[in-house]
Amino acid sequence: RIQSPFMNYVAAMLAVALLAVALLAVALLEVSLLKQPVSRSSPSRVLRGKVTWAVTFEGNGQLAESDYAGVVAGLLAVSKEEKGTANLSSLLEAFDYVVGNSGGVWYSGMLAYSEKVRSAQESMGSFPERAGAIWNQEVFSSEDVAAMLEGGKTSWYDAIEEMKRTSAGLLGHIELGNITAMQSWVKGKIWLMAVSLPTGSRSERIRVNSTLTYAINNWQEVSMGNTYIPAVISVKLDKNTADSPAPFPICGEQCKQLKMVHYGGCEESSGDINAVQAFSRPGRFLFTGVLTSSSAYLMSNDIGNVSDGESVSQLAWVQPGTTHPFLSGEEAVVYHHSSEDVCKSFALGDGAYTDNTGIANAVAAGADVVTAFLNGDSLSTWLEALSDPSHGYGVFKESLQESMQNSQERHTIYNVTENRISVTFVIVRVTTAQSLWFDVSEGKQVQLNLIVIEGFLDATWYWSVYPGVKSFGWLVQSLVDSVAASENREVAKWVLSEFFGQKDFKNQLDVPLYP
Repeated sequence: RIQSPFMNYVAAMLAVALLAVALLAVALLEVSLLKQPVSRSSPSRVLRGKVTWAVTFEGNGQLAESDYAGVVAGLLAVSKEEKGTANLSSLLEAFDYVVGNSGGVWYSGMLAYSEKVRSAQESMGSFPERAGAIWNQEVFSSEDVAAMLEGGKTSWYDAIEEMKRTSAGLLGHIELGNITAMQSWVKGKIWLMAVSLPTGSRSERIRVNSTLTYAINNWQEVSMGNTYIPAVISVKLDKNTADSPAPFPICGEQCKQLKMVHYGGCEESSGDINAVQAFSRPGRFLFTGVLTSSSAYLMSNDIGNVSDGESVSQLAWVQPGTTHPFLSGEEAVVYHHSSEDVCKSFALGDGAYTDNTGIANAVAAGADVVTAFLNGDSLSTWLEALSDPSHGYGVFKESLQESMQNSQERHTIYNVTENRISVTFVIVRVTTAQSLWFDVSEGKQVQLNLIVIEGFLDATWYWSVYPGVKSFGWLVQSLVDSVAASENREVAKWVLSEFFGQKDFKNQLDVPLYP
């Protein structure tokens, strides 16, 4: 039957109209899904580009590093057996943000800038039976730990400089914008390093030296009594990092109108702290400086303690307006004691004083899905702080501990060797509470993929940093053996799928894991 041109035109227009309706329906469905909480039943909600993913690494020194290295190596080993690859680029591809605090910044930072550590981590996945030995030999050998402890006798900055040299194999001044040192897996991601800005008070001042102290005033108007302001150093890692602005300001409204008031000198130099401006170009920051600031866990020793002029500085010092603010601050306060430069310098310290997990900073940056590496040592304290807005630093309405206990998406694996460890993988969905400290608005729904690692070093790990102790390697090996064990294979595949966005594993799950 022959159709007239007009009928052909009508048929064509009808087809176009039907196609438009279909496209509109798809668009409306996507908008609807974007308004819903992240859910296993909403697969388009977790497509790349629709949701911002963050991976966070909690602090706790060498214990944290060893915990995370062991679990990551175990997952890499499973990935190699299942897909033939054991590299960080594939494992961490889904994440837009990499967030760390203290030992978590050591771990993520050395993976990001040290070919030695990145190669060791991937080798641990390729040769899981030797993972603990590789960790002890390549990253935390007795000699490396001894060098770090010796450096710490001068200042915390010097201790971290020694760790950078020995454990990471990085020599000289390494800037965050150093594209040569930057490892391929991290390029294109934003690295966030949690820190805290101590304010002190008139009665509990921050010690600069044996005679000079300072406090930050005006903070009482916004602080609700807290003496530490949460802050984050952020940098986009790519070929333009050296000259690019910080993706996020170091802190929010609470950083405005802050003034240093000195005691024992510098009165004429007391003035505004423009922290946002000081951290606006992070590509020039030295690697050692940012690791020092995020991990200065003994910061409180230098607050309110003004009598011991010979004690080692436990703070990271920042001198604004210089090429290398952390190095200039260190030289001014610890070494040169130049009065003019000392008066310009202010202190930063461990992010644990406000949030040890890194989760709050990830949420503040806009993450919808957060895969969080956590260690069991004192974890309940950090989770409680995140769950209590009245605490000052809380960002969630729900109790994280109760949400974890009630979750139906939870599985725990245990040690397959004699050393006691457990790793709990649990998904919870929570709602943000308003937080002036982290600039978090109320009512956003966030999915937290929590990896909680508990082991035989949790209560005693600090004593294991001394030279000659091989405990960290034993811990790593126990974790790798358990994560990569054949009896835990379905758990590991579920984790790679849901916690790391590895689509290749979605259709390979043989059984649901909802105990």
